[in-house]
Amino acid sequence: MNLLVHSLTEKNDPILWWKINYNTFSQLSEFAHNYLSILANSTLFKRLFSNIGNILTEKQNWLDSTTISDLLFLYQNSKTFTVIPK
Repeated sequence: MNLLVHSLTEKNDPILWWKINYNTFSQLSEFAHNYLSILANSTLFKRLFSNIGNILTEKQNWLDSTTISDLLFLYQNSKTFTVIPK
């Protein structure tokens, strides 16, 4: 199969490119549209790094990556847990 497709450069809009080439790459085009239309937001990452800074201190820098990951998970989801009194 010989395909003549315009190449995508840094100056092109990738969403427009996938729209133009939809008939040639229909399934990939739909996937690309869903992936490329996700809005970038740094708030979550800023909050995550802030939480890491609260967990890792000069006195508490010996934690391994698994423990840090577990602590971040618990911290991020602590509002969803219900404490059952004894």
